[in-house]
Amino acid sequence: MTQILGHEAVLASLRQAAAQQRLAHAYLFAGPDGVGKRLVAGWFAQLLNCTAAEALRPCGQCVACEKTARRIHPDLFWLEAAEAPTVKIEQVRAIIERLGLRPYEGHQAVAIIHPAEALTEDAANALLKTLEEPRGEAVVILVTTDAGRCLPTLVSRCRLVRFGALAASLIARRLVETCAAPEAAARELARLAEGSLGRALALAQSGALARCRASVEQWRNTAILLDDRQALREALLHLIWWTREQLVRRAQGGDDPAPLGVLLEELLALDEAAERYVNPRLVTALVHTRLQASGVFNLLPVTQP
Repeated sequence: MTQILGHEAVLASLRQAAAQQRLAHAYLFAGPDGVGKRLVAGWFAQLLNCTAAEALRPCGQCVACEKTARRIHPDLFWLEAAEAPTVKIEQVRAIIERLGLRPYEGHQAVAIIHPAEALTEDAANALLKTLEEPRGEAVVILVTTDAGRCLPTLVSRCRLVRFGALAASLIARRLVETCAAPEAAARELARLAEGSLGRALALAQSGALARCRASVEQWRNTAILLDDRQALREALLHLIWWTREQLVRRAQGGDDPAPLGVLLEELLALDEAAERYVNPRLVTALVHTRLQASGVFNLLPVTQP
């Protein structure tokens, strides 16, 4: 299983609960996208069924750990709405039926449902009945980016585990290790990713950093005049990323970040306007006006490492 990045307090808490046999019947892993919630869910499933000595769990090497990592353990049930927009009641009922049986090989039957907000109301209510009458040898892990989008009564039956954004330094180090990214580029991508390793990896693999710089260069040269709303929002996103990056650098360097802070708020508002179907050409013109008024391109060069 891929090495987990960060979340030491979460791992320690889950490990302690397992060691003291104080497991909840259901957990809700909530936090930003791309920070490792599903990875920790898989790690937790390994921990619960690992056959190594307690101090070594999860060892990652025993048969149970290997099966869990490959998602073929008979007591592990993954339900992911990757190809469909919702998780339907029939899918949940199938898992509930399996959870009603004693574990076949391991200590615990573990069901992981992602994303929890994809559960239809009927599916969530069916799962709720199971959580209201829990069985001691079954653990349900719900994974979501927003607990507020889940059925409140379902949330109330779960032990909430919050995941925060990852430190940019951790993300940058992982990019250097896994993508052979130059350190300067890795640091920049890590900051652009705003605490999400998944987003950072996607940016690194897609060449987004180069596209971002090229887009910002176009904004500086007033060469952008966009009629397409999607293209405008992508170009605006690049500009917002770059502005946020320069704001952080100025603050860290002891310079006044206030002008960039004002510009960033204006750009975010214009992005919302573009999303609300305001005329793309009008939004483009307003962006150029704000850029010229801020003098942002006189503060820092576009390609500053």
